[in-house]
Amino acid sequence: MTALASVERSALLAGMTVLATDSAHANAALSAIEHWLADEAVADYRDLLTELIRRGEHDLLLDSFYRVLPFGTGGRRGPVGLGPNRMNPWTLGTSVQGNLAFMKQRFGNDAALRVVIASDVRVFRDLREAFPDGVSNPLLGMSSVDLAKQAAAMTSAAAKKQKLHADLRKLAADASGGGDGDGEGEDEDDSDEDEDEDEAPAGPPEPLLLDVPRETLADMAVFS
Repeated sequence: MTALASVERSALLAGMTVLATDSAHANAALSAIEHWLADEAVADYRDLLTELIRRGEHDLLLDSFYRVLPFGTGGRRGPVGLGPNRMNPWTLGTSVQGNLAFMKQRFGNDAALRVVIASDVRVFRDLREAFPDGVSNPLLGMSSVDLAKQAAAMTSAAAKKQKLHADLRKLAADASGGGDGDGEGEDEDDSDEDEDEDEAPAGPPEPLLLDVPRETLADMAVFS
């Protein structure tokens, strides 16, 4: 955990206030910066953020932290960088979590939904040299494929959680005698039928389509 010294905090706020069209934006940016410095979930970005503060990059810091990247007509779009107003794994995680929560609210807990996750060839190289050299920068080399994998991991985690809950409910029902039928002889019949079936030929690989059972997602972590 890292906290700004009083002098650093005052200088940072003053520098951003001069640039901001509304002083509330500077205060919001300062609050978000302090959160990122303290939050262990984004600890990998702490050295880079600290260096930007030390260099007095107030314009970049103000624009990167004064708001959460909004959702527009084409989704959430913005430059790669630190903070809630930039595209990064934190922003992507909040988008995925919000989408899962929306589907739960819109379609209910029991709807079996499918999610398509796509990616392209983009990779962040900081060609505009927005960030300083000589300090750890986890954003360098981040690709669209990396973000797609993060989205898939979060979606899969939600599905596994639902499956676990469903399995536990079934075990409880079976233990109380509430299962479907007595189950005797059913496994033997199924196995006989399986032996008579021809093995299906291998086909093309399935696209990345993940079933998303609807269950509580409030405690799902942003990062996976």
